[in-house]
Amino acid sequence: MLKRCLLAALASVAVMSAGTEAGTIGYWRFEKGEGGFLADRGPKGLALTNENDVRQAALESDSPFAPGLSFPNPVPQTGERNLKAALLEGNNCLSHEPHQAFNKVKTFTVEAYINANVSEQTQAIIGQYGAGKLRFPERRWMVALEDGKKLRVNVSHDGSRGKKSDRAIVSEPMVEPNEDYFVAVVIEVNDEGTTAHFYAQKLGDGGEMNKDTGSDEVITELHDSKAALTIGAIGTQPKGERKAYFSGLIDEVRLSKGKLTPSQFLNASPENEK
Repeated sequence: MLKRCLLAALASVAVMSAGTEAGTIGYWRFEKGEGGFLADRGPKGLALTNENDVRQAALESDSPFAPGLSFPNPVPQTGERNLKAALLEGNNCLSHEPHQAFNKVKTFTVEAYINANVSEQTQAIIGQYGAGKLRFPERRWMVALEDGKKLRVNVSHDGSRGKKSDRAIVSEPMVEPNEDYFVAVVIEVNDEGTTAHFYAQKLGDGGEMNKDTGSDEVITELHDSKAALTIGAIGTQPKGERKAYFSGLIDEVRLSKGKLTPSQFLNASPENEK
């Protein structure tokens, strides 16, 4: 009996440790409720600023082809209702001013539900990436869509642009425009370089979780950036202008410290587990 109790206690400690290592930095759900549409449901209260009238879109329609209808309700991992999303129209975005929490992590996970419009341009999902002139180097990291079909990560060790300081890691084609997806990227930065683990799952038809991994040996640390965190665009310095706008729906954006496994993702289900 004593042995059984000790094993149970150790298992409990292990679960608590895993949860601590992979804590939420920010979680933006775009639902109604306390704090409004742009509230952060994470522990730090990092509410977003609405730049140029991003709208809240209802995830319901009489048309079976409407975007976002396959975004799950409730969210599988949390059981919370999911009725709204952020509608970005290619000229607006959401942001939060620089915060120490954004610069503390070197291994972290980004998750979101997306439905992107057709575009051959880079479409930023989220990042702390002040892509300005050389005397305003504030790039740190960015997760984006490349050519509408690939997931892309950019990382920088000194904030500047150039082949040795601003590096891109791009996945194989994983998504299609005008389709509902869950996407996640795990970014690990250490002395051996940067590794990006890409995940994408098409929603609504029981699709499998597609996976890809890319790496880069050049970036072994991330720039301590003074740029804002942006969703749906990247920032430029010094005027705060934006570019690489996302066009479409973004929902349930979660930024977590640590390396989440597929079974910990927001869209977790038995098919996701390794």
